Amino acid sequence: MRVKVINALGEVMLLPEELALQGWPMEADLPGVEIGGHDGQVIDAGMIRLKPRTIRIMGTLQGLSKDDADRIREMIAGFVYRANPLRLYRHELSERYMLVHAESIDHAYITGRYGGRLFNLNIGFRAAEPFLLGTDQSVTITTASVDVNNPGTAPVSPVVTISGAITNPVITNTTTGQTLALTLALAAGESVVVDCERFTAAKGGVGVVGALDDTFLTGGFSLAPGVNAITVAGTGAPNAQIAWTPRYY
Repeated sequence: MRVKVINALGEVMLLPEELALQGWPMEADLPGVEIGGHDGQVIDAGMIRLKPRTIRIMGTLQGLSKDDADRIREMIAGFVYRANPLRLYRHELSERYMLVHAESIDHAYITGRYGGRLFNLNIGFRAAEPFLLGTDQSVTITTASVDVNNPGTAPVSPVVTISGAITNPVITNTTTGQTLALTLALAAGESVVVDCERFTAAKGGVGVVGALDDTFLTGGFSLAPGVNAITVAGTGAPNAQIAWTPRYY
């Protein structure tokens, strides 16, 4: 099967079958200290992070002529550089992808009696977010409590939209112990959108970060893999939407 790439314009390209993905390399940064007189290193578990990934697609291609070989390279390079970021799928039937930017292309002719028709192509991509991503999910909550299932294998910080009428809404994930609380009043028809990944909040397009509780600003709000028990409190009717893209290691 062929590697599939979707660019920021929604255009789809199936790469030539001679090109193959060279795996999903993953590397973690393990900060810590070495203590004199003690073996090894003490790792700070709370500071461990996944590094951005470098992903490569490689293969040997052949054109009908040297000019045709150049056109193949130009077609692929033009697609992957024209509209980043790209959704990169291991093959055309895969449901999961990595969000990448094209970083490099190495186009090397194979010497010999090939007339420049045969060449190796090596495309490098950088995945700033080092997770495989799945199908977008969303859940609308209109009761005081509900179970929200995150199908991913990694935690994810969602986008939470709270709609009025409600005053001082508080959303708690009892599974993780995290709380998202705001000190404000939302009338019927009003809403506030909180991006838990970027720690931003907006009401009608106007920033209201100052309404966010310090507990959220210091501890965040995320969905753990699997079932999360969510509660919604405040003065008024609960009406919230939680939206996220599942992450996979």
